Amino acid sequence: MLGRAGPRRAAQEVGLRSGVTGRRFELGAERAARSTVSLAAPALGPPGAVPEAAAQRTLTAADRLLAGEITVFGRTFPLDVAHGPRGDWHCDPQSEQRWPAGRPWWRIDVRGEDRPGDVKWVWEAARHRHLVVLARAAHLRPEDRRVGGAVASVITGWSDAVPLERSVHWLSNLELALRSLSWLQALALAPHAIEGHALVVAERELRVVRRHLELGLARTRGSMPNNHLVGDLVGLAVLQQAFGADPTATDQHLVEQLRVEVREDGSTIEESLSYHRFVLELLALRVLAGGAPPEVRKAVGRLARSLCRLGVLEGETPQHAAWVVGRAITAEGDVHDLAGSARLGLALAGEGAPPAWRAQHDEVAWHAGDGTPLAPELPEVDGWDLGGGITRTSVGEWTVWQRASAGGWHGHADHTGVVVHHRGRIVVGDPGTGAYNGPLEERTWFRSSTAHAVLRLDGEDQLVPHRQFRWRNRARAVWAIPLHLPDGFVSVTGHDAYARLEPARRTARTAWVTEAGVVIADWVDPSTGTWSLSLPLHPDATHADGRILLPGGPDLHLHLPSDATVVEHRGEAQPLDGWWSATYGSRVPATRLALEGRCTPGRPIVWAVTTDGEGVEIDEAGTVHHHGAELRVEHGATGSDVFVGTGDQGVATELLWP
Repeated sequence: MLGRAGPRRAAQEVGLRSGVTGRRFELGAERAARSTVSLAAPALGPPGAVPEAAAQRTLTAADRLLAGEITVFGRTFPLDVAHGPRGDWHCDPQSEQRWPAGRPWWRIDVRGEDRPGDVKWVWEAARHRHLVVLARAAHLRPEDRRVGGAVASVITGWSDAVPLERSVHWLSNLELALRSLSWLQALALAPHAIEGHALVVAERELRVVRRHLELGLARTRGSMPNNHLVGDLVGLAVLQQAFGADPTATDQHLVEQLRVEVREDGSTIEESLSYHRFVLELLALRVLAGGAPPEVRKAVGRLARSLCRLGVLEGETPQHAAWVVGRAITAEGDVHDLAGSARLGLALAGEGAPPAWRAQHDEVAWHAGDGTPLAPELPEVDGWDLGGGITRTSVGEWTVWQRASAGGWHGHADHTGVVVHHRGRIVVGDPGTGAYNGPLEERTWFRSSTAHAVLRLDGEDQLVPHRQFRWRNRARAVWAIPLHLPDGFVSVTGHDAYARLEPARRTARTAWVTEAGVVIADWVDPSTGTWSLSLPLHPDATHADGRILLPGGPDLHLHLPSDATVVEHRGEAQPLDGWWSATYGSRVPATRLALEGRCTPGRPIVWAVTTDGEGVEIDEAGTVHHHGAELRVEHGATGSDVFVGTGDQGVATELLWP
């Protein structure tokens, strides 16, 4: 289960349980706390004057914090600025249960049956992005003693409440790295507010965090060589630099991790757009701190351009896979809008940002000066892979993203899954994440193939979720050169997730997009056994009389297989079904149409969403007819031939099987 890293991770676990590892961290903390090394001036302040629009957003947000309100995962909680949500840094704001404050971190089980709640709720607040907001306000209004005092009280209040190397707040290296990056930004933004005792406390805490991260790197490498390792290395490099040390060795480790983390096309091993943004923002902070290796800046540019190809500069994009709202950069606004992060990446990979970007996005306003950014790439429109196995096809009012890769660190069991937008609104989509550490039934459902717009065979999940983060099976995905027609495009993907069944089967999916709508067809080889298909509708969408109804219209025509049974699920608790999670730890009822049928040799499983109501026909040979054109797939030993056109006039491509 643990792979090649198993022996190393087992040894680390023995060290933790025996207390040997904990004693090393305690000794390291004692030495670091006694040290007299002082901070140099952190280089994380704004590059120039902040646009008025961004300044006003910050001051409004700071006033809300000072009035005693904080938002955590989209929910508002009472805030004591010095002592955290609900006045206690150890209290889970959602469950109102308390984590032990004085217990050594290596003695705490965050997933055990006796846990007070989902630890991510206390961790999210303790990343101290609210401190960055207050420090920005103090930077804008240095004469305002109230906001300056609030900045200092966050630091001293935290130190009084959270003992060094104690509680869940010292358990995750990534959380320590993120909190230290927030503190360093506050020191750069409002040094006048962090003086005297507050400065002594800040320097002591940051020295201990630095030592903790140095000792904890081996643990992260063995257990989470993904965004966690990127975050640890960025935090450590910036801390080393802030204390006047040479971060070259740490930066070299970061560069080595980026060769794995960020692919040449700008996608990441996380298999999640939320984590894609998170990695981009972490690397942006390393660039902003100064002295980053050129490879880091280039990776920021690749990550940003990948988001541009996805379409983030044009509007709402899918929340593919795990969506946790995790941020390394502090910004007000819609957490689902990735445009600000993408434009920050382009600005840092280039020579700055245009004034309009700086006024529109906090990410850019506070971290990039005026200048010319790296040129953004245009969004893909014709079904080509835009990076990481995701295709994007856009015709008229319709846009379809098709996912040919899944699983990974934070992916879901959704090989060939589709997200359908009409006029920029989600019609069929990815229902999100739920929570990592909530009931296992909920975690499993949101990760499963059942929750996504994919075909299942013989009632089996594509990958079969196991525990919170693992899978029982693996699968390989493939995609073909898309087909171009005068009035649209056909993207083609496939996977071998069901090669484990008897008989072994392969599944190809075509997404045919025209101005009239979207036709999705699944082609199973060999076409035998039973099939199940999910259509998860957006929470605002409802289904009635063969139509999908959207608020304000238009009503869309839904075409389903005539021989399928259709059951509608919405907001069901036993068993869990019909939910949508737009942000971590939340869920709202949403319609899931569950279709079932039996495979017919040579015949695809087809559904469509259109504006004109014109039907989709399938003839006896298994050819799909729509708007005067035909689509057919012929399976071979090594691949599947796809043709679309009229008669012998058309275009063809081949989907090569792994």
